Amino acid sequence: MALVMIRCRNTGREISTGIEIDPESFARIPDVLAHVKCPICGLEHVWWTREAWLDRSERTPIEVTASL
Repeated sequence: MALVMIRCRNTGREISTGIEIDPESFARIPDVLAHVKCPICGLEHVWWTREAWLDRSERTPIEVTASL
């Protein structure tokens, strides 16, 4: 699974939409209008599916170890 990403129109930084999807399903999504509240600038961004991409960075789970 990968996160659907867009660009903040105010800062130019990449932000997550909070949507997780596999690449095959993402490729089948029609070009629809969506919105998300930006965690960077605090405004709501309206975006088209065609403007989004998948974050393909590998996420490594954090391993918690307890020391006694």
